[in-house]
Amino acid sequence: MTARVLFASQLAAAFLLVGWALATAAAGDDDKVKAERKALEGKWVCVSSEVNGVKRGEKESAPQTIVFKGESCTQADEDTGHVVKGTYSLALSGKRKVLTTTFKSGETKEIHVHYIYERSGDTLKMCCNLLPGKELPAEYSAPEGSKRAYLVFKRAKEKKD
Repeated sequence: MTARVLFASQLAAAFLLVGWALATAAAGDDDKVKAERKALEGKWVCVSSEVNGVKRGEKESAPQTIVFKGESCTQADEDTGHVVKGTYSLALSGKRKVLTTTFKSGETKEIHVHYIYERSGDTLKMCCNLLPGKELPAEYSAPEGSKRAYLVFKRAKEKKD
């Protein structure tokens, strides 16, 4: 075997190995996303919120809900009856977990809101920038002037019939 043929076969083997490693990692990521979607499934009720420095306790925050089902999400304000339906995606491989909601505004315009999020059992923390195109928040806070929203949700108790 010539050196050139040997090098080509080693290079091909390396590409196959890298491709297999990437496919395995992607499959692992898909499994993590599926598991996280299952853990998020259901209705969540806001128990506290802070928007650009304005803090609200449980009583003022409770009308705000979010429901995850499959790849869809529904955000609602039960006081006003305002409901927004869309989809969501998860990115779990970075420094922070990212949840992105996508809603339609009008006939064609899509609005994407990117949150850093943390779920621990029946508690869900989400934080986002209120202005489009801004970087993800580096921390879970929304002090005055930050133009961020920080929300804490608890899983809704299932009603017994």
